[in-house]
Amino acid sequence: MRLSSPLLGRKSYVNGWTRPLLRGVLHGLIALLLVPAFLYATLAVFCGHWAENWWRFSALLGAKLVSYFCSAFLHLYPHPSVPTFNFWLRMDLVSICFAVWAPTSVFLSDVRLWLLQFSVACAVAFLTYALIDSDLAHESEASLQTLDLKRQIRTAVNTLFFVWCLIFTGISYHFRGLWVCGAAFYSLSLFIAPPFSRRYPAMRWHSTGLNGWHEDFHTTVAIADTAFVLMAYCFLAEAQSRGDGVLTMLT
Repeated sequence: MRLSSPLLGRKSYVNGWTRPLLRGVLHGLIALLLVPAFLYATLAVFCGHWAENWWRFSALLGAKLVSYFCSAFLHLYPHPSVPTFNFWLRMDLVSICFAVWAPTSVFLSDVRLWLLQFSVACAVAFLTYALIDSDLAHESEASLQTLDLKRQIRTAVNTLFFVWCLIFTGISYHFRGLWVCGAAFYSLSLFIAPPFSRRYPAMRWHSTGLNGWHEDFHTTVAIADTAFVLMAYCFLAEAQSRGDGVLTMLT
């Protein structure tokens, strides 16, 4: 109980925002699962058990791990001060940019194109960081229901990057089943993301103090991520079974 109470029993964050009981739990569990998966994939490539081009799959898992860890640490850890909470709030929002980029890395065998796409992700992340209010954690929950100019720009930039990555992976994977499944849940998650869902009324499956739209958002993202990780694995496995020593873009 001493461990679970500070992590799960808190009804509010250090800045006073309401914290439902299940906030961050799913992302915490997924982060724990991604740690051994990332280590296994990385060591498999490093030790030669997997072909060299599987390092891109390891990069995918690593980027997802960072994003899930930042989210879990933000929501589960009892931050001692508002500045600390504000820092991890910004890290959570920035890490999402790399989570969005991650699936595209699997389809880029040309190192120059891979670095170009990664550079775009870094630019989006930098712009996202610059557009986050430095005192965001000090704002009231009611004020978060409206998007000021900086939030509108940040939302637009992240949405455009999301759409680009989604279309790119779809073309690369020929819009097959796993992509369709993942894209559907990603699209749903976009509409129930916090910038919009804060203005939605609670649904019948929501319980005050337990879960809400944010937990629905986390769940849909997790389902979409699962589909896209499986898509990336299948893509590389199919290429390896064909004996493709070097993959070409949009094969």
